[in-house]
Amino acid sequence: DKIVIDISDAITSYTPTQIMNACYDSTSFPNNPFCGQFFRGADFQLLRGAGEVAYIAGQVNAAIYEYEATISELNYFNSVADFANFALGWAGVDLGDNLGDFQLNVKHIYNEKDLFSATGTDINDNTGEFGNNARNQFYTQFQHFYGSFVSYVDVFYYGEGKFDNDWDYNEQPDKYVNTANGTFLPNHIEGWYMVNAGVNVDASAYGLDGLILRVRVNNLLDWQAEDVWHRNQLRDGGTGANYGSASGEGGVIAQRLSFGFNYSF
Repeated sequence: DKIVIDISDAITSYTPTQIMNACYDSTSFPNNPFCGQFFRGADFQLLRGAGEVAYIAGQVNAAIYEYEATISELNYFNSVADFANFALGWAGVDLGDNLGDFQLNVKHIYNEKDLFSATGTDINDNTGEFGNNARNQFYTQFQHFYGSFVSYVDVFYYGEGKFDNDWDYNEQPDKYVNTANGTFLPNHIEGWYMVNAGVNVDASAYGLDGLILRVRVNNLLDWQAEDVWHRNQLRDGGTGANYGSASGEGGVIAQRLSFGFNYSF
């Protein structure tokens, strides 16, 4: 599938910083309309007296969104016996049809463009940045169906990318510092992957209609985020040196075993 989103004059609202950036960064400064939307006093600061207006904001039709991505997906379902007999029949394999079924789903997302501008002039290019904007993302799930049991393995992969496309590392190498040891952090983050697994049991087969039991292991291979960028970006809250909950797919950095159930009636 090919996804193309191109929105112009989207509804947005401006902060004072965005208004001033749109004024001073414009090639038409000081004749840009944004330059008339904030007001300074004799001390060159924004007006802040009683009854004075510091800036004019509100909702406007000005934002730009441009996004392009290609999604490739493969989905395959078969019985274990039929697949094994087909693939290994040459070796004399002849399995009976009592091993259940399996399903394999593989998805690849290639992000080609991800642009945003609140004002229509200050384009923010997020294409290829680490995380959800990484150019390459893979998701693979293998499921095995056997009676009332469904077991599965999930594999997520987010490709490498820059931390910030707008950061010129040559001009400002000390923009981000690892507080643990004082070293400068590079504007590049390696790709990472996470493996999760679990089992769901339909308890209806045991007389408990409507009850589904679940057990799941996050970070099955006990992957460790050694890169400080990984730790900072994958933790809820965005910063910190300790391993914790990941904000994206893949659950947590530390290995975790969880139990749950669903009941419908």
